Amino acid sequence: MFCIQCGKQLPEGAKFCTSCGAPRYGSASAKAAAPEQKADAGCKAPEKGSEYLIGTRRGKQIAWRVLDLMDGTALMISREVIVTKPYHQPGGSVTWKDSELRQWLNGEFLNTCFTEEERACICMTDVSDTDNPQFHTPWGEPTADRLFLLSIREAEQLFPDYDSRKVKGSSWWWLRSPGHDAESAAFVHAAGDVNRHGTSAAGPLGVRPAFRIGFSGLEKLRENDSTQKKPETVQKTEKPDFTGLFDRESKYGQSYNMGTLTDEMIARAEQKIGYRMPASYLELLRFQNGGVIRDDDCWLTAIYGIGEIAEAENGLEDMFENWMDEWEYPRIGIPFGETQSGGHDLYFLDCRNPGADGEPPVVHVEAGDEPEQAEITEVAKNLYEFLNKVLAGEITESD
Repeated sequence: MFCIQCGKQLPEGAKFCTSCGAPRYGSASAKAAAPEQKADAGCKAPEKGSEYLIGTRRGKQIAWRVLDLMDGTALMISREVIVTKPYHQPGGSVTWKDSELRQWLNGEFLNTCFTEEERACICMTDVSDTDNPQFHTPWGEPTADRLFLLSIREAEQLFPDYDSRKVKGSSWWWLRSPGHDAESAAFVHAAGDVNRHGTSAAGPLGVRPAFRIGFSGLEKLRENDSTQKKPETVQKTEKPDFTGLFDRESKYGQSYNMGTLTDEMIARAEQKIGYRMPASYLELLRFQNGGVIRDDDCWLTAIYGIGEIAEAENGLEDMFENWMDEWEYPRIGIPFGETQSGGHDLYFLDCRNPGADGEPPVVHVEAGDEPEQAEITEVAKNLYEFLNKVLAGEITESD
């Protein structure tokens, strides 16, 4: 571990740099605000990387990963993105202290997703930061929070490599640190790199909350919750027969076919749109890399392929920019399917809430005047279930 200010190596367990006095991370350290929140160094420490189920959102338990240990507390971060939200919807200059996302995490999210017992175990944490290390944007003022986001330095130093920062569904996720200016915030890219330049705070990105909890509180919640010991079961969906899915004969049917799929094409597309491609989607595109649906009665009319070739102008990368920028669809995942409406509704792979197997549900999205006004309806728990419905003639209208 190295100092965030002067670069000197820190002794094991040090909270401040012995050379320049800077805080260890710049900084999210626990304070004992009440007896039930007190950090307990006398209890057995959990292992870094171990996971605990704490809290519930939309009927699904939230998995938290132990990221760091300090002063008898564990720093926890959600294993996956739990929601996609703007950092600060109104836009303009903002810091973590005044952001809407901070208010939501410590208000609605804290009070609706955790039990009273769980809330009592979560430490009140002194949260500070440093100016953006590359662009020198001021970070603001310290706060006292139960829930917060990681800083640039925490994200860079507490994960061993790029892959460890990636999440299922391949969302970008916010950091609390400022970006290149006062109207932006830093984030972690789908590929796992920390983007110090950041993006507009008014746009939606994934949220991975963090909190500190005493070792005793963590053990207490584990003992009181028998579900901690139950493995998460995954029910596999039967793989559809792709042979009857696409129009493979007409010239129009080939206008969406982007040719043979390669690893380079996948990497380029993921970098461009900011989401990692689900395994089921890649399996389909390896059979045929995009195409027009064979059944004329199906509400789904085409599935996008990946890549850019002269013969086909309807690739995912170009259409993604069109739907997000021109039509203002919400950035919730991968818009993979066109419909008979001519753009007024689409089918998405919803990367906000992937299943236990990492596969996102398929949702029908009807565009609104603004991204937040879109109507989103889940139609299948994953792509295979959706395609089985398509092949069975069950997707016949925009519902």
